[in-house]
Amino acid sequence: MAFTIDELNALTNTYVLGQPSNIYFASNVLLTKLMDSKRTVDGGKTVDCPLEHGAANTGIYGNTTVIPTTKTETHNKASFPWGGYYAAQTVDLTDRVQNNGEAAIVNLVAAKFANMMKSIKSKMGAGIYLNDVVGGLQGFAGAAALFSTVTSTAYGGIKEDDVALWKANNSSTLRLATSRDSRP
Repeated sequence: MAFTIDELNALTNTYVLGQPSNIYFASNVLLTKLMDSKRTVDGGKTVDCPLEHGAANTGIYGNTTVIPTTKTETHNKASFPWGGYYAAQTVDLTDRVQNNGEAAIVNLVAAKFANMMKSIKSKMGAGIYLNDVVGGLQGFAGAAALFSTVTSTAYGGIKEDDVALWKANNSSTLRLATSRDSRP
């Protein structure tokens, strides 16, 4: 009788390095911090961020100065809609039976769950830079809206047309600091 596997391979285990190495997902520091936070959000219709966007009437005065007493709006809020992200995986009966006990080098269910979390972080990471809107559903209000040169583009419900100080700093004028900038 001819066997399909030789004696050495039939009787010797393969050495496995342990848990899977992450070669797909890049780390996103902001999302890691946000998702590892122990803080929960109570809820509400939107997520609001109070803003101070103006200054009080100021100036230099003397004996004849008339100090202005007109009301000046100095505070408002940016308002962001809630968004949700999902990830889905399937583990069937065959996976559960075969990936069990000592034969399971890696717990497939735990590995798939960890992959779902990384997949969500990856999707959210892309959404931070782009406006993540699909079929009318809103993810992050991304930096594409924040840095838009179109003054009618709203970010947090506020347009530059409405509040001049909510100025768009577009990517051609924005300079990010690098490690080289900190050298003497």
